[in-house]
Amino acid sequence: MLFNTAKPILFTSWSLAGLSDIYDMAVAVRGSAENFRRNPFIIHYAEPTTPLQHAPEPLQELLFCAEKGIPLVYVSGPVTGGTAP
Repeated sequence: MLFNTAKPILFTSWSLAGLSDIYDMAVAVRGSAENFRRNPFIIHYAEPTTPLQHAPEPLQELLFCAEKGIPLVYVSGPVTGGTAP
């Protein structure tokens, strides 16, 4: 999949350890962390549990992505009548 597309790959992980493993694989494909930072080809998708609150795990993933230069989609999931109007 990595070698047969020019489009970025959107992925999610179950834990910070899993995210770290995926990052290590992406760095191996690019050859170095610096090359990956210049030209990332993966995008991490993470969600806080509810709007205006952040569970520890998604927040740790957000900070990891910021440190490593991984593009991130961080979407809160409002629920009509519950956590949103």
